Amino acid sequence: MSDEKKKTKLELLQERREALRAEDEKLEAEQAEIDFAALVDLEEEHGFGSVRAIRFAGSYKRGTPTMAIVIAPERAHYREYLKAVRAAKNDSVRGEAGERLGESCMVYPPPASEMRNAMLAARPGVYVVAGIAVARLAEGAAGEDKKGWGRGPPRLSRAR
Repeated sequence: MSDEKKKTKLELLQERREALRAEDEKLEAEQAEIDFAALVDLEEEHGFGSVRAIRFAGSYKRGTPTMAIVIAPERAHYREYLKAVRAAKNDSVRGEAGERLGESCMVYPPPASEMRNAMLAARPGVYVVAGIAVARLAEGAAGEDKKGWGRGPPRLSRAR
């Protein structure tokens, strides 16, 4: 018999879980570098004040980005959104207008990409959150904080 204590099934499962968590953290850090590079490129292209990142705090899923990026809408597009919101008879219609605005102004992940599809499968409400961020951009409501995220970017997180 060996002097080592035999590990229980629970201890083995905990070790396996920790290994998976460590691997996910590594993958998330790698993906965050890619996503942040996209953010910098888009800020260079569109201007710092016209771009917002929606970070996915604490909910990384393999194959998905760590953030989505939106740009300010064109004036005509924003007016169409306002018209739909003002004419709406219920919250559902207003929500759909915001969702359309968010979808149309989301530039990262690229439309129709595999990463965009994976993000939508993992976070089906991201266009709604994006619509809020885009409306704030159009209204000039998002000031800058020390980290350049505005007044705290809209975040999607899962309940724990």
